[in-house]
Amino acid sequence: MRAGAPLLAVVAVLTACAQMGEAEARAMLARWFVPGDSLYFKSKSTCTAAVYSLRSGAVKSALPVAGNVDEALARLEARGVLGMAHPEGTPDEAFIAVMNADRAIGVGLQNAAVGARACMDDATQGILNQLLKTRGAVLAFDPETGLVAIMDPGAGLVVLAGGAG
Repeated sequence: MRAGAPLLAVVAVLTACAQMGEAEARAMLARWFVPGDSLYFKSKSTCTAAVYSLRSGAVKSALPVAGNVDEALARLEARGVLGMAHPEGTPDEAFIAVMNADRAIGVGLQNAAVGARACMDDATQGILNQLLKTRGAVLAFDPETGLVAIMDPGAGLVVLAGGAG
């Protein structure tokens, strides 16, 4: 386990509990992606969930996207954010790889996704589930805010999720 990782997981859980506005959620995503219209948004004291269309499938340089878990964790340590994508892999597989490599960061990811379900309607849960299984979709996690995003340029969608799972 990496030094400081347990503290990051605690910070992620605590900060994910803070309600955020739609503009704040959009601004967070805009650091990494190019969000378009808001298709769904809900935030309360225990969770946040949002779905946006994409204006572009590009990933901005603020998100250091890696093709494997070791590289992703090294970039997380260096840059404070985890980004993973592989043409043959899914975000769900990335979740498992992170959990196996660094339990504290994996738990933070899990809490963000599972905890956000309390803010999701059925359609949003369906979109999240589909994106988790989409090969080549980009997984992003910010332990400081406790928010996870999954972006699929093919579907033109990005989901933002955070909760105290």
